[in-house]
Amino acid sequence: MTSIIKNNSNSNNSKKILIISYYFAPGGTVGAKRFTFLSKILQEQFPELYVLTVKEKYLTSRDNSLSSGGEIHRVAMYPPFPIQMKNQIIIEKICNRLWTNGYFCLIDPYSGWILPGLIRGLKIVKAKKINTVIATGPPFSTMVIGLLLKSIANVSLILDYRDPWTNIDLKFYNNKFVKKTNTLLEIVAIKNASAIVFNTHNMKDNFLKSFGTYTKAVTHVITNGFHTAENIQPLSLGNKKINMVYAGVFYGERKISLLLEPLSRLLEEGLISKDNFCFHIFGTLKNSDKEAIKEYNLQGIVKEHLQVPHNHLLQLLRSANILVLIISKKMSYSVSYKFYDYLSVKRPIFAIVPEKSQMQKIMNQIDCGRSANIDNPESIYQNLRAMLLNKREYSFSGSDQYAWDELGRKYSEIIRSL
Repeated sequence: MTSIIKNNSNSNNSKKILIISYYFAPGGTVGAKRFTFLSKILQEQFPELYVLTVKEKYLTSRDNSLSSGGEIHRVAMYPPFPIQMKNQIIIEKICNRLWTNGYFCLIDPYSGWILPGLIRGLKIVKAKKINTVIATGPPFSTMVIGLLLKSIANVSLILDYRDPWTNIDLKFYNNKFVKKTNTLLEIVAIKNASAIVFNTHNMKDNFLKSFGTYTKAVTHVITNGFHTAENIQPLSLGNKKINMVYAGVFYGERKISLLLEPLSRLLEEGLISKDNFCFHIFGTLKNSDKEAIKEYNLQGIVKEHLQVPHNHLLQLLRSANILVLIISKKMSYSVSYKFYDYLSVKRPIFAIVPEKSQMQKIMNQIDCGRSANIDNPESIYQNLRAMLLNKREYSFSGSDQYAWDELGRKYSEIIRSL
């Protein structure tokens, strides 16, 4: 790889890049952050960098604190998703259900931007003389656009997987025709790719087992990452208390009860109380979550907060004593984006994860906290208890490999190698 960089060190400006990402700043979803941050770093290496995404009116959440790089081009989506109709709630629900169940859309619910994206993408490729396209998914309509641009304009294509495409069990794929259509599209896409990037090693390994025979593209792992937040001024969560924080919502296997049961035991033992401990949740709680808090008699222990902008959240995380993350068994291949936010502020992490998951492997590699088995309530209780009692300092040794600057450098090497 070093020789490649040396031979091409004087030709960086010849790389003209188009990133295709449905999610992008100022979108506040997790999917927007990867290339929102990478685009800024990559533009330092490749000044002629462009981003193709959807119009801001389709964003379901916003975070204006996020900054990005590249010249951004936005297109419409026909039909938009989710479908919205004023004063027609029942019809709206029916239309969205029909659309997302695969009766009308064959690729993904965001397929409505494929044609507008292709038309604008071809204009950008021609006008800017683009030679490298990076398509990141999900949604995987991005990779369909990338494949079509590769076929028509003969550009180099990098496929960037944030999650698996068809190598995963999704309700959307209950429709066998939809599943088969997507599988065939994925095979065609990887056959035409010059490089394939995954954001975890487990995802790459699972992909190669299922699709390795279909592609000759070089495969890489570029994880998500963090910007150091050590210089960020912390915002107090409450003095004279041990403050534990969870940033996000509880759903599926990520149940609030995973934490309420051990907290209830700790309360009964007198190790925590409303005077010396608070569990802060930055995200909307469902009514069932609130009822569960009452059932465990933890109203004075658990505190709900509204979601806050990313930069504000980091200030709050900086003052926490324990940061909580949960990985479901279905997502054992993944690493929660919360983990990277937590790494950035270097505060102790308590991870509830499946055995042999990607998240457990990383927790074992970095001195950043403790992990517990999501299927073992006693493991959750004992590890949380140990963190509360020991109050040890963690070195975060090995975390530098996940800094965005380092990851951006590695991504640049992949682009130069094409």
